[in-house]
Amino acid sequence: MAYEAIKGIHMLAVLVWVIDLLTVGALLATGPRYSTIITLRRWDRRVGTPAMILVWLLGITLAVQGGWFVAGWLHAKLLLVILLSAVHGMQTGTLRRLSTDPNKKVPGFLKIAAPINLVFVLCIVFLAVAKPF
Repeated sequence: MAYEAIKGIHMLAVLVWVIDLLTVGALLATGPRYSTIITLRRWDRRVGTPAMILVWLLGITLAVQGGWFVAGWLHAKLLLVILLSAVHGMQTGTLRRLSTDPNKKVPGFLKIAAPINLVFVLCIVFLAVAKPF
């Protein structure tokens, strides 16, 4: 019962984090207005980042309970989640810099972050569901 509850909360936190990643990525690609930057930065700090932390904590809990740290699919999944977390950090830092100076340029890589995030998420979901190796 506890495993199912943790898994459910983990999935909800994943959903919130992915929405945050895709929204910030899409915003950075479009050259946002200052008021949008401030609002989204506030959202990311209050919702997106805590969701990411919850994803990590509950994901590790599930992996320990399932004894999956020896599984190859989990190693691949963790690598992708680490990369996704790094992209989240770059997006958050860019929002912070834009909030102090809206004329700063968004790094080129972050202008294509939304589709990259989506590909990472799809690969992570495949690995978690199919457990191919």
